[in-house]
Amino acid sequence: MRNWLGMVFHPFKTLRALFREQDFSQIILVLGFPLYWFVGGLGLIWFGRRLINAPPGQWGLLTKGSVSVVLLISTVTFAYLGFWLWQVWKVKKQKE
Repeated sequence: MRNWLGMVFHPFKTLRALFREQDFSQIILVLGFPLYWFVGGLGLIWFGRRLINAPPGQWGLLTKGSVSVVLLISTVTFAYLGFWLWQVWKVKKQKE
């Protein structure tokens, strides 16, 4: 929980600490978030469509909107994490 809050308030410090401590379970947990969100969101949409017996191939406005939101959130969080990883990598390269 501390790392999630740290990614919001001070992402550079949090990522640096994770890589310095080499806490691989936390690294995978934090950096895998966009993938977890993507797979979980699409799985939830798929399950919801099966639950209401939606006809295959016919995507309504709600399904298209939900897929768009899942893609948007996944992309934004991936870009956010990528930016801060790049910042950590850049500082690490300067110190070497």
